[in-house]
Amino acid sequence: MLTIRGLPPLMPAQLAKWEAMDHAAFSADAAKSGIFLNDQTFEVSVAKTPGLLQPLLDILSEQDFGSVRTGRIAAWRAGTPVDAAQLLAMIADIGKGRLGARLSKKTGGLKPPAYIENAVNAVVALVAHV
Repeated sequence: MLTIRGLPPLMPAQLAKWEAMDHAAFSADAAKSGIFLNDQTFEVSVAKTPGLLQPLLDILSEQDFGSVRTGRIAAWRAGTPVDAAQLLAMIADIGKGRLGARLSKKTGGLKPPAYIENAVNAVVALVAHV
């Protein structure tokens, strides 16, 4: 962020302030420099974003997973919180690229995870001022 801002590296006392911040505070300050962060992977963010979970689960349901994974997907549909590690294991078997392609076909017009929406809005605002 400092390079983007054109500032010198932090001194130890300044660095301590940043290291003591929680994710929310750190992310809010990073956003001021046009850096948008999230506290989890994109796929987990999708699972936690209203409107995107069902298309994601539809894609997972289309796979020929065994009974254990199929049961997990059914439980997630029923409201059990998505287990990030299990979700990522399923996605690893599908492939991130394939998942992304399938997700893009099923989610047109839906809101992305908030950090992505904020990043896009920031770029739009910058372009609008050119």
